[in-house]
Amino acid sequence: MSLIKFSCQIADMIPFTQLLPFQGNLKKRTEQDVENLAGSLLQDGMKAPFYIWKKPWPDELRQQSAATLEDEQKWFEDQPNYVLDGHGRIAAIHWIADHKDASVLADSYPYITIVEETLEEAKNTLLQVSSQYGKITQKGLAQFIVNCPKIDVSRLGVKFKVNEVQAKPVEQPKDEYVVMRLRVLRADVPNIVNVFKGIPSVQII
Repeated sequence: MSLIKFSCQIADMIPFTQLLPFQGNLKKRTEQDVENLAGSLLQDGMKAPFYIWKKPWPDELRQQSAATLEDEQKWFEDQPNYVLDGHGRIAAIHWIADHKDASVLADSYPYITIVEETLEEAKNTLLQVSSQYGKITQKGLAQFIVNCPKIDVSRLGVKFKVNEVQAKPVEQPKDEYVVMRLRVLRADVPNIVNVFKGIPSVQII
């Protein structure tokens, strides 16, 4: 049984030793970042699968008359499993192996395959799934987890207490009235008044 539980329902599993990091020095993580993520994996489990990319069967091979589906499948299976998303988890699993239990290196983990035709497209996908298009603020995070006392934000490297920042109630818009003057035939006044009386927000003065 794996030391790390999986909370994502993905049938495809891949040995950890077959995962090939693809990000290089694109992101930097401190030792504390990695330790915090390792603690999250041990306590909460893995919430999302690894995203991997494999180089597809080249067109020049596909066009060969002797090529078969079995040849294509075998070629594809032999390609490296480049990780597009999950480099932090790879580092955290290595940390767990070094400090807790080395058996995590022998485990298999859930993954999904991202289909891209070229290396350039794969790198573009990595930027999309790994880049941060926004920034979590302390105030925003406090309001987001205000009713979730079990979430330990200290593992995220955030130093504050939830009760230091309270979520503000949404202010209801104040009622605004507009005075209207209508010019109608005297004979129609009773009918128009009855119509307006049926509208709760209308005041007849």
